[in-house]
Amino acid sequence: MNLHQIRQLAGDSVFKKGTDLLEQDRVQALHSENSHDRITVTSDVQGTRRYQVTLTFADGSLLHHRCTCPAADYQPICKHQVATCLEYLDSLQDDVSGPGDNQNNAADNTSAKNSANTAPRKPAKKDTELEQIQQWLQQQPSAALIERLSRLASQHPELRSELAIQAALALSPPTPAALNKHITKALPKRTGLWEYRKVAQYFDRALLQLQPVIDHIANLPAETALNWSAKALQRLGSVLEQIDDSGGFREALEYTLGKAISRDVARLDWPQECKLTWLLNQQLDNSDLFPSVAELELSDGEKQAFYQQVRAEFDRIDVASDYRQRTRHQRLHNLAGLLTSRPAPTLSPRERLAIDEKTATTAWECLRLAEGCLNLDDELSAEDFLLRARSLPHDEHNRNHFDDVQQRIDLASGKAVSVWQQRWQNFQQSPGYKDWKILNALVEDYSLQASVPADWQAQADACLRQALTQPANSKPSWRMRAVTDDMVNFYLATSQPEQALAWVKQQPVSMTAMINTLKQPANYQQASDTVIALAASALNDRVAITHNQAYAEAVEALQQLQQGWGSDGDDGFRQLVRELEATNRRKTNFVAGLKRHFSDYLK
Repeated sequence: MNLHQIRQLAGDSVFKKGTDLLEQDRVQALHSENSHDRITVTSDVQGTRRYQVTLTFADGSLLHHRCTCPAADYQPICKHQVATCLEYLDSLQDDVSGPGDNQNNAADNTSAKNSANTAPRKPAKKDTELEQIQQWLQQQPSAALIERLSRLASQHPELRSELAIQAALALSPPTPAALNKHITKALPKRTGLWEYRKVAQYFDRALLQLQPVIDHIANLPAETALNWSAKALQRLGSVLEQIDDSGGFREALEYTLGKAISRDVARLDWPQECKLTWLLNQQLDNSDLFPSVAELELSDGEKQAFYQQVRAEFDRIDVASDYRQRTRHQRLHNLAGLLTSRPAPTLSPRERLAIDEKTATTAWECLRLAEGCLNLDDELSAEDFLLRARSLPHDEHNRNHFDDVQQRIDLASGKAVSVWQQRWQNFQQSPGYKDWKILNALVEDYSLQASVPADWQAQADACLRQALTQPANSKPSWRMRAVTDDMVNFYLATSQPEQALAWVKQQPVSMTAMINTLKQPANYQQASDTVIALAASALNDRVAITHNQAYAEAVEALQQLQQGWGSDGDDGFRQLVRELEATNRRKTNFVAGLKRHFSDYLK
């Protein structure tokens, strides 16, 4: 993992804020998973509210990053993502590195962490202040505390609301009707609520009003408490049918209710069979919100018995052997979801395939089964599932998916030449760079040089060019841009950088295709003035979007150019950076990025 990349994206200010969050132990529920040479790290970070962070690393660099906070919409990387990255590094042993990392990376990361944390972690200033406040409050007479708290409640509506609920629950035991009223009042239905600030306020207020109710429910008998906790969760589910919470602002409330249910389940004194049956019904009927079995406070024996019960019910359900006579069985699908999501022991690929086979009802699901068989080197079963998929209703636009699976089966059966010929025929009808890459890979991987036309690369060039000769109104602008990018990618992949440069001078291409062309050393050496002018035009267009993400993309493009041109291109790169600074002086965030990353070229 390259921590310097994180620091460069964040900038000193955001990086320092992320370090502060780390020192305050705000990163929670950290989890990492390695898959296909990628590391995916997730966490919850407690900021103004609880935010969910996802980071994906590949080959030692940050590939994707996401946070549910508002700042992530306009910052290259937010403080919550920085804090998660630092916490993940803290969780690693010194002798462990991720895919693509090496000793130099580890040393760089250690250096970067040391520069971010020059002293051992210490309690945050706010925690020290809170301790002092608590000590002072303990010394005050009760009458003075009551008077002060009452005055604060009169000045702060949220505090008043919270204290009013606590007082009502404490002074007189609430009736079921009163408890139900508290829940519905805390979670009123709001049709068409979608603006993220209002949604965030809604769930902040809901948690504030529900917390005293949840605390009160904890003192009720276990079965009664569980019913009320489940009722609150069901109410949340009804609310979410009307509110667009794509930002995930409900997560803190959902987490709190889930912990309450887990607490209540742990207190139940039901016979194990009754408890597991109840849990199974809840998992199947309220699977979106109800805590998973892994999250509940169950013993290992109870969890094992639960999954045995799930498996027994799954096996009892009969399905037709003829896929054309099957209909979707929702409970069977939900049971399958519980089995396949079991954290441990994990299912083998064969066991998962058998579960998916029993629930399959559509052509798409049969195609997935065929692909699963191919992954297990079982092309005979794959062909059987492909035949079943063809026998089921399917849309014409799925034809390519059918063809891909058939070709994978043919390749596994030693029919590489016929696969290449079929793909070549399709390419000639609808040329595209991705299809050319597949054709080229087939030639190299299966040594087909003697079995394909000797001039097929030249024919591919002509096909791609011909795709651009159609009238402008025959293709949408986005498709034309994709086609012109295809030509750039083709020329670069076939070691023709000068052809790519000639192409981008005449055709509109994406900034990615433009930078990939301009960073080629051969192009800079042969036409430096043209390359610099094209780079300045493309980068100015991107900066003109006037958005921090666009600024970050422009800086990243400059870094690619700097690396591609090498030391021989220092003079030209200095000219480019200074021109961008002069043209965009009013865009202070962009200029700050230039100074942060390329200060040596601005002196």
